[in-house]
This record gives sequence, C-alpha cells and structure tokens, in this order.
Amino acid sequence: MGVERHAIFQIGVMSALLDGVYDGDLTLADLLAHGDFGLGTFDALDGELVALDGIPFQLRSDGTARQAAPEQITPVRHRDHVHPPPDR
Repeated sequence: MGVERHAIFQIGVMSALLDGVYDGDLTLADLLAHGDFGLGTFDALDGELVALDGIPFQLRSDGTARQAAPEQITPVRHRDHVHPPPDR
C-alpha cells in the first residue's frame, strides 16, 4: 500500500512574529493557488486566518468572523491540499 505525500506551503515563520515582523507581503489570492486548507494571521496581526475548502475567513478579536477578501495581505500562512481518505 502506497502513501500519498503532500507538500505544505509556508510563508513566514512564528519566530518572525515573535520578533515583531507583522507586515505581510503576499495576498490571499496568491496563496489560494497553493492549497485549500490553512492557518495564519493577517497583516498587522488583524485577526486569525482560517482557510477551509479554499475559502479564507478572518476571525477577529471582537468575536466576529467574515470571509476574507482576496487582496488582503498575510505575513504568516500555512497551506495544504486536504483530501478525504479513500473509502475502504
């Protein structure tokens, strides 16, 4: 039985955020090409980023959530293509 491997696409690292690097340089539109699931943050730490089934959402500190715009910028982002396991 073979194992299917997936590549993870990452922009930025947690240590950069800890050092105060909060400015992003890549749009969500550019990142959507690299996967359909992901976690991260937004430019200037403006909320948490969650992407599910290729749709990015912005979770804000006031408890609100909204679909993120493709032109929004991110300094840290991890993406992958997630596929359900095959039927057995």
